[in-house]
Amino acid sequence: MQCKFEGTVTLGAGQAAQMSLGDARHPPAATLAEPEVVRIAVRAVQLYAESHPRPTQVNQKQAAEMLGVSARTVHNLIKANTLRLNKCGMIPIELVDKARA
Repeated sequence: MQCKFEGTVTLGAGQAAQMSLGDARHPPAATLAEPEVVRIAVRAVQLYAESHPRPTQVNQKQAAEMLGVSARTVHNLIKANTLRLNKCGMIPIELVDKARA
C-alpha cells in the first residue's frame, strides 16, 4: 500500500506533531510506504497520549459522552450494575472501557 502525503510532518520526542503544507505554487509531495505510515501513526498516538492523559475516573455526564449515550442511560446502567460508582461518586474508567467493548 502506498500513501501520498503533500506537506511535511515533524515529530520530535515530547513534541506534538506539526504539519506545514506548501503553498499552491510549490506544493511538496512525498510517497510513503505502509511501514513508514504505520510508524508515524503510532508515534502520533503516543505523543497524543502523553499530552492528554486519561482520567482514572469520570462523572456520569463524562461517561455518557464517552459511551455516546444519554446521562439517563448511564443512570440506568448504574442501577442495572453494569456500571458502578466508587466511594467518590465517580465511575472508574475501566468500567467505561468495558461497557464500550
